[in-house]
Amino acid sequence: MAVQGRQFDWESLQILVSGLPITNIKSIDWSDTRGVSPVFGAGGAPIGWGRRNYRGQGSMEVADESYRQLINVFSGLGGIYNAGFDVLLNYGNNPFSAGYKEDRHLVTMAHCRISRRGGASRQGAAEARIIRLEFEILGGINEFGANLLGKL
Repeated sequence: MAVQGRQFDWESLQILVSGLPITNIKSIDWSDTRGVSPVFGAGGAPIGWGRRNYRGQGSMEVADESYRQLINVFSGLGGIYNAGFDVLLNYGNNPFSAGYKEDRHLVTMAHCRISRRGGASRQGAAEARIIRLEFEILGGINEFGANLLGKL
């Protein structure tokens, strides 16, 4: 929803990792999937279907400063691959939407665990190093404060 013509943008996004606001994040991606398998009887046409396992995954690219913040948090929680964390994305935490709950789009990724990390440095880049962290989302992805998937 636009307020005085302003749409939500990157500045209106607040990212919390286990309650700690993280700044200097270059990107954050998430997705989930739950496959469907056809069930066959006699003949070649499916007679029904079954569900496969749910899987949520995410990744974020952070600049070196934010990576140091995260390493400090994770080291106190057992290390980067052992620390569990939650991610809260709050679209609309800006002066134009303050007090308007319906103007906010909340996405919560619960019980995340880092599964892979990597870095890159390039000549001519504004930042010396960008770190990509990939994570599994074990507790699901909730939007607008509700689990949209129903019972898993």
